[in-house]
Amino acid sequence: MSESIERTQQTLGTTPELMATERHNYMTGCPEDDCHGSIKRHPTKIDTLEPDIHAQLSHKDFINNVDPAMAAVRTRLAEGVVN
Repeated sequence: MSESIERTQQTLGTTPELMATERHNYMTGCPEDDCHGSIKRHPTKIDTLEPDIHAQLSHKDFINNVDPAMAAVRTRLAEGVVN
């Protein structure tokens, strides 16, 4: 077992493989019994996971701590275009 998995197990009392045991279904609002608790309490239904505002992501931006997605949002807000 890797050191990071052991640390997670010590911290959470479980292995990372066991942490993802509940369903997330944003297309239907997740009415199934095994849905994640927060999704059951606050059902979320969306048509698509496609972003409303597109931004090109790059490794260069990542290593320079630049967030092109937030820059695109700021631009849209400055233009007064809000969905």
